[in-house]
Amino acid sequence: METRANHIWVGAITMLLLAGLAAFAMWLAGMNEARQSEYDIFFKQSVNGLSRGSNVGFSGVPVGQVEEIALWKKDPEFVRVRISVNSDVPILQGTTATILSSFTGPSEVQLDGAIKGAPPISDKGPAGVPVIPTKPGALGELLNNAPLLLERLGTLTDRLTSTLSDKNQESIEGILANTDRLTGSLADQAPQVSVTLAELRTTLAKASVALDEFAKVAGSADRLVNEDGKAIATDLRATLASARA
Repeated sequence: METRANHIWVGAITMLLLAGLAAFAMWLAGMNEARQSEYDIFFKQSVNGLSRGSNVGFSGVPVGQVEEIALWKKDPEFVRVRISVNSDVPILQGTTATILSSFTGPSEVQLDGAIKGAPPISDKGPAGVPVIPTKPGALGELLNNAPLLLERLGTLTDRLTSTLSDKNQESIEGILANTDRLTGSLADQAPQVSVTLAELRTTLAKASVALDEFAKVAGSADRLVNEDGKAIATDLRATLASARA
């Protein structure tokens, strides 16, 4: 009977210790939750690579993790991502969220842009917790637009293929051959062109001399009309007056 009573006491003490440990663990979990703040982020883009437990950083410093990812039932264009961050992190007005994608590893949520002295983001959103606005990430936008870029690249490739068809290649070869012949002809005619240019310079020089002579003759004619012409006109008038008498 005494041995049985000892076993009962040992079992009871063990159960009390286990219950105490469970209560202590729950207390620690409650304390940890009390030091966390939850926020919602509504992304109007693909959240590929993001999963529950993904890292949340603030200016590159780990501050929390992703708690939940779900389509927003009121508007399926949006994906609601709930995050929990340390309560001492300054989630102030001006803070924005982006998805930092990686080709080699999992994606993460990156926060930045808090304005010094601004009030914290505290107004509750449609899901019961404050909402952090988003801004598009460079790599995320690139990945989202990748199908469109590939489609345009395919169109460009098709056009290049059409441009470089066998028929067009023959035309291009003909143009290059004609250009080569024209270049050769110009090279062969270079001495004659030089002689022609020299003759042209001589002709222009002679024309310049002729213009100078013409200018002199024009000056002489002008003097004849203005000076000698007046005397002739006077004599003519006198002759006409005598004729009338």
